[in-house]
Amino acid sequence: MPGKEIDLDFYAPTFEVEIEGRGLAADISKAIISVSVTETWRQASSFNLSVNNQDLKWHEHPLFKIGSGITIKMGYAKELREIIHGKIKGVQVTFPASGASTMTVNGLDHLDNVMRGFAKKTYSLSDVTYSEAVQQIAGDLNLQSRVDATTDKQSKIVIREGEPFQPFFNDLARRLDYKFYVRGRTLHFRKRKVAGEVLTLTWGKNLIQFTPHVSLHRQLTKVEVRGYNPKTKEPIVGIATSGDIEKTESGGKSGSEMLQAAGMERVRVITNRPVFTKAEAEKIAKAELNKANEALVTGDGSCIGMPGLRPDDYIVLKGLGKRFDGKYHVQTATHTFNNSGYLTSFNVKRNSSHEPA
Repeated sequence: MPGKEIDLDFYAPTFEVEIEGRGLAADISKAIISVSVTETWRQASSFNLSVNNQDLKWHEHPLFKIGSGITIKMGYAKELREIIHGKIKGVQVTFPASGASTMTVNGLDHLDNVMRGFAKKTYSLSDVTYSEAVQQIAGDLNLQSRVDATTDKQSKIVIREGEPFQPFFNDLARRLDYKFYVRGRTLHFRKRKVAGEVLTLTWGKNLIQFTPHVSLHRQLTKVEVRGYNPKTKEPIVGIATSGDIEKTESGGKSGSEMLQAAGMERVRVITNRPVFTKAEAEKIAKAELNKANEALVTGDGSCIGMPGLRPDDYIVLKGLGKRFDGKYHVQTATHTFNNSGYLTSFNVKRNSSHEPA
């Protein structure tokens, strides 16, 4: 399904901020100079509010205390969306030599609790899948969860009291080729997949600027995962080659194919990952190959404010010529509202390119 061409510039951009579930009073809202939210995945998304602190009116207001829950919505009169739900982590006040005082309020979404959190009890889970373990941990962190089910039962999963959750989630993301991020109060732990694009941006219309870069620096042609079966005393080997790369879009060449066409081979051999079956070794090999080759083309751009442009989405960029036109995977998106209006900047990448003949 083609991306939806969106043109919102005839609507007035706006934003809403709620703290502890309550909308801000008119005088506080009018004092906000700018709002910025940076969304990503596998890392906590962040926000910044810049507030006119003239007459030292706001920096001691009880609404802005550390730990308060905050929701920020941005968009237009007919499309206002929640961009982030999190907690205030810091307050900074500037008392300049001249001019009014300003206050900056910043914070993070609830993925911070996962990435920086420590187990408050020992998890000793038997005969469960990884997805079931993730759902249990999310519930204990007071988060809802949307998890793509895994099928293999694990004989034992142990996270000891006081240990951080981050190594567990990072290892699962690598092992299963999954992604995790938070939207609102929901932890997403999803399969990596090339989905349909959510919107189309055209240079000279709603795409303000874009700077792409093609590089073979990190590309691989082959990944081997080697392990050992202690029961059968036989080696376990999983192999992934260029044919296992799931291209962002058809028709282009992957970095692996471009290396092979130039007569070059780049092979990574992994021996430090515990594997128990050939199928598991092959899954890890494919995941590592796709990860290594996912950033053949990278780019930074900006567009008119698009509240629907979120990390892990796919967008289509047009008007850039054959080499750079096409589908891209969004890595980060920063939504900024200030006196100049509403702007969305983003970082994208893709694993195929239409190179000149």
